[in-house]
Amino acid sequence: MASGRYLSCTSYRFINKMDVVGADFFHSVQTIVDRLGKNCIITQVPMGREDTFVGVIDLFEMRAYFYKDDKGEVIEITDVPDEFKDLAEEYREKLVESISELDDDLMEKYLEGRGSDRRRAEEGTS
Repeated sequence: MASGRYLSCTSYRFINKMDVVGADFFHSVQTIVDRLGKNCIITQVPMGREDTFVGVIDLFEMRAYFYKDDKGEVIEITDVPDEFKDLAEEYREKLVESISELDDDLMEKYLEGRGSDRRRAEEGTS
């Protein structure tokens, strides 16, 4: 069976189980990059890991999603907590930069410091 890298198509990877012992989101992302040799665009970052994992930050919306139960069915959406703002801003910048490289108009806006249109950015990842 051929993988996405041989077919030149977009593929998605989900990193789950961030609440288990040994969970390391950023190591997992690096492993994906090392194995596939392609760009990896991160759209969410976790808040915490292992027993301190509490939810994720959506980098498009810059909103925090707190999981209030063990199954992730009860979710509280808030502003990004102060303790995660630097992390969120760092990866938001990487997200916008990566997506801007896929679209000339977005790249121009990015280079001019005007940010990007969320809808166009999301379309750039599909």
